[in-house]
Amino acid sequence: MIRSFFTATSGAITENKNLSVIANNMANMQTAGFKRDIPLDTTFAAKLLTRLAMADSGTVGQGVFGRRVEETYTDFAQGGFAPTERALDFAIRGEGIFAVEQDGAVLWTRNGEFALDGDGNLVHARGGNVLDVNGAPIRLAGADFAADGEGRLYEGGQEVAQIGLFAAEDAAELVKTGEGFFAEPEGGAPQFAQTILWRTLEQSNTNMTKEMSLALVSAREFQTYSRVMKMIDEMTNQTVTEIARPV
Repeated sequence: MIRSFFTATSGAITENKNLSVIANNMANMQTAGFKRDIPLDTTFAAKLLTRLAMADSGTVGQGVFGRRVEETYTDFAQGGFAPTERALDFAIRGEGIFAVEQDGAVLWTRNGEFALDGDGNLVHARGGNVLDVNGAPIRLAGADFAADGEGRLYEGGQEVAQIGLFAAEDAAELVKTGEGFFAEPEGGAPQFAQTILWRTLEQSNTNMTKEMSLALVSAREFQTYSRVMKMIDEMTNQTVTEIARPV
């Protein structure tokens, strides 16, 4: 009976974490370049079978047949595009990611909301210098410039810089750090074959209808686990009371 209580508890905790991930996806519905997260959960039995198939003798934990969130997968599917007519907005069609330097560290983002600081440096709206194809900051005379589909920037008809597009060997290695940024993966390589859209922003790839459906399912499962926990608690209390009662 105690094992049943633990099983129901692990299910409730898992659904609570699932709801947190879904809520974050919904909250970033209007965040440019946001990539939704998908929580992946597993059971003890599934984990055990995986270890056996891989001939891995590592410890898999105690035999409590419950659930837990194994990891969170980021969905890098292309989001839609929204024309903004703002000269400092850029979007990437296809694979690729912008490089932004913040406090000496290079971060990656699909959010192309850029701005110009007081010195004319091209910066990200959430902080940091936007880097060119050589990994150097970009400086412009002002917002009166033109851009082409490969991110080349022109002032007075002369090319002055090219926005860097980079790609990770494995997008699954990218780690979210907040504000739409990802930690720099190893093996980043220049990527010039993709298309940059000027005066456009990539929208979040979150589908509100889908996320709301997932939230409803997860909330119902959480309620079910809660009811089971309450039922087991009442049964345990009744059992202890009956056993302790004098005959």
